[in-house]
Amino acid sequence: CSYALTGPSHDADWAGSATGTLTVAKGEAVVTLGGLSHTYDGTAKSATATTVPTGLVVEITYDGSATPPTAVGSHAVTGTVSDANWQGAAAGTMTIGKGIQVIENFMPADGRNFPRGASTTLSAQASSGLAVSFSNLTPAAATLAGASITFTDFGVVRVSAHQAGDANWNVADPVEREYRVGGVLTNVSPGAANAGGGIEVVIQGLWMGDGADITNVTLAGV
Repeated sequence: CSYALTGPSHDADWAGSATGTLTVAKGEAVVTLGGLSHTYDGTAKSATATTVPTGLVVEITYDGSATPPTAVGSHAVTGTVSDANWQGAAAGTMTIGKGIQVIENFMPADGRNFPRGASTTLSAQASSGLAVSFSNLTPAAATLAGASITFTDFGVVRVSAHQAGDANWNVADPVEREYRVGGVLTNVSPGAANAGGGIEVVIQGLWMGDGADITNVTLAGV
């Protein structure tokens, strides 16, 4: 601020006066920026500012704009004191790193059993909202087209769900599922007693998922 000054002479033998301007400059404040490191999640990221003396209003801009950034990358940040008596500023760089995504709700559930020749649709979601892709890890026992899988042979089928990421999201860790494929054991029932005193067993269907034949069946309570 500037103030007008007048200085008259107070002397019995002399007369005169002078005028001038008294200028009081703004004090220098110290500005410290914070909150300059973030991970992308689709929301805007803001910096913080503290001052000495404390409590001063600081106007913050990002790449020259008052709007906080959202995108992954480096952004120039400037904090400037807005006060009638104090001035000060600080500059820094805000970094927004790629977000971390995970694959969720991979269906059918791990360990499901399917008869040979059956088909089903795979599904999964990424926490980022990006589309999930599937890979057939056992092509000798299944065929995969997009998300549609057909179980073509006995054994264990393994499928992987993956998401490659993009400019804002890191690659998701892949998730695997295993399915057993074979003839499903649908019924075990006691038959007539045989000549040796034992009981004949009728089996409808045969589980072949692990490649082993059923050679012995014990019926409790018979």
